[in-house]
Amino acid sequence: GTLQGVKLCFVGDGNNVAASWIHAVGRLGGTLKIGAPRELSPAPELMNWAKAQGADVRLMHSPEEAVAGSHCVITDAWVSMHDTDAASRHNLLKPYQVNRRLMEQAAPGAKFMHCLPAHRGEEV
Repeated sequence: GTLQGVKLCFVGDGNNVAASWIHAVGRLGGTLKIGAPRELSPAPELMNWAKAQGADVRLMHSPEEAVAGSHCVITDAWVSMHDTDAASRHNLLKPYQVNRRLMEQAAPGAKFMHCLPAHRGEEV
């Protein structure tokens, strides 16, 4: 199918899950806004790939701006198995927590997705 007309948002670490959504929008259309701290933004070469594909992928550092009007809000765990800087990552990502306040910025009836396992009280 297609994602034409669908407004997606990924908030948090611009990691492998964010990369998968960048690739999906590059292949299937739609809009993807990524809200990530500067230090955890997706790799520049990945963003360049999206641009070369004509994908509507936008990077911003405000989670509220990224979520605004989105039909679906997506996030991932803040700390993965290979990460050794958990405390630092939590400090960077706390403003990107998907909670009621952030979801209220999304479109009415917006869906929430998480690749699991979710860590309640952290990223959600």
